[in-house]
Amino acid sequence: MKFSSIKEIIDYAKEKEEEARYYYIEASKYTDNKNIKELFERLAKEEENHKKVLEDLKIEEISKQVEGVTLPKIKSEDIKVSKKYSPNMSPKELLEFAIEEEKKAFYLYTEMEEISESKKVKDLFRFLAMQEAYHKAKLEDELENLAL
Repeated sequence: MKFSSIKEIIDYAKEKEEEARYYYIEASKYTDNKNIKELFERLAKEEENHKKVLEDLKIEEISKQVEGVTLPKIKSEDIKVSKKYSPNMSPKELLEFAIEEEKKAFYLYTEMEEISESKKVKDLFRFLAMQEAYHKAKLEDELENLAL
């Protein structure tokens, strides 16, 4: 996947946040595990907030700040959904799927932070990357608890 503008990257990120929100809502319906269900519901709300943050960005302002900077060379396999989830997935599989998606979101935001020159924009993408890293850690904790 090659992006030709910051707007395309931001639009893509908003789309991925919406997909993540939808995944967590749906996945919460397919597990009877109370802890996993609550985690998915909480993460759905957080992904919705991330999308709102991205929607509030002033694309023109960011575009000026990264003008002339080479856009990240994001490989499609690094951010593309590796497989589809299904209602037949076990709680372990639902968590593993979510962990992979959070890794990809972290990668995207880290790349965006790297090319941004403005402290404000860098801070925004660092915040989003750290949020995704936090989600991944919570999902990994829950996965570990399943194994106990």
